[in-house]
Amino acid sequence: MRIAAGSVVAFEYVLSDAQGARIDSSDESGPLQYVHGEGRLVPGLESALEGRAAGERFHVLVPPEQAYGWPDPELVETVPTSVLDPSGDVRAGMRFEAHSPSGIVVATVVSVEGDEARIDSNHPLAGTELCFDVHVLSVRAGSQDPG
Repeated sequence: MRIAAGSVVAFEYVLSDAQGARIDSSDESGPLQYVHGEGRLVPGLESALEGRAAGERFHVLVPPEQAYGWPDPELVETVPTSVLDPSGDVRAGMRFEAHSPSGIVVATVVSVEGDEARIDSNHPLAGTELCFDVHVLSVRAGSQDPG
């Protein structure tokens, strides 16, 4: 069976950046399983999986526009540290969740000066070309039974 919309797919992967630095892999978490066509993967990877079959191995380069996009300067802002932590104990590298009209956003503290923090709400991989090494383990038809 080939991967198509509605297929339940399991695969192993190693994700690296364009310089070869490993970002993530399924080594520790186990194979990733998803329903093809539901938009749960970055678009470039999901497109590369289309039509593949169990047992196939492949490498795909996914440009930023088919992954997490390009960094948006409007998602970088300066806020009072007390907004992030009432005690004001905020350091560069800390991450915070915030609710926005589009859902939960994770912001990373880029720098702290006095009682103000510069935060970046772009995805950490925005602007990064993603390199996936994939091994498709299984492909099966999705269930029509919702329960």
